Amino acid sequence: MGSRSLVVACVLGLATACGAPAPRWSPPADLSADDAVLYVSSDCNAVLVGPTTALTAAHCVEEPEPLHVRVGARVVPVTRCDVHPRAYAEPRPCGAGPGRTELDHDLALLTLAEPVGVAPVPVLLAEPALRPGWWRDLSVRLVGWDRRPRFVGPLARRSGDNQIVDMRRGVFVTAPVGAEGFRTIVGDSGGPALIRVGGIERVAGVLRGGPSLGSPRSVYAATFEPDNARWLVDVLPREVTLDLPEDGAGRFGR
Repeated sequence: MGSRSLVVACVLGLATACGAPAPRWSPPADLSADDAVLYVSSDCNAVLVGPTTALTAAHCVEEPEPLHVRVGARVVPVTRCDVHPRAYAEPRPCGAGPGRTELDHDLALLTLAEPVGVAPVPVLLAEPALRPGWWRDLSVRLVGWDRRPRFVGPLARRSGDNQIVDMRRGVFVTAPVGAEGFRTIVGDSGGPALIRVGGIERVAGVLRGGPSLGSPRSVYAATFEPDNARWLVDVLPREVTLDLPEDGAGRFGR
């Protein structure tokens, strides 16, 4: 099996092809990722990728106030926060105040004080197809929480389909299908874009925002961008089962 084929095999979850141990937990094909999308106290979203680990956007963890997530009526404190070292021009910790993030590395990981009892969502660590332009018009599902009315109302989960319309560097851009299609809004930041691979929804990106105010398009930092994938492999705790792809530079370490 060639290295490029090995990438696809690993991303599809064929652990034996990667030389990696079999996953301890295999999500059923009909699992919805909605329950794993958490509301973050910074008025953002995060997606659960391990029993106590959630992926969000770096710009969602800039404020110095202690963070927590809501799971139904439960409030679970965040005990640790890791920001991608290239999320800003210079490495910054969580809570460092507002800054200008780099679109393609706008990622952060949150460690929760306790498991929340929700099945985590697998993370896509390499492009799921070999052909150029594999992403063109690919359907993705976007999920997030929003307050209705804005900032004072009850939380409501939102989800809907978009299509990928552009891919460059470490970001991809999505757009609604049709004039009345689903649009992300203020408050959806940090939420996931989900791609179905091998019958299972996987996290492919984290919402950075729209390219301009009022635009129907949304910009996502891609988890499968090589530098982002390596950072996730390095920082995610060992309790998180990963598909470890091979790239041109060799094997991802763990």
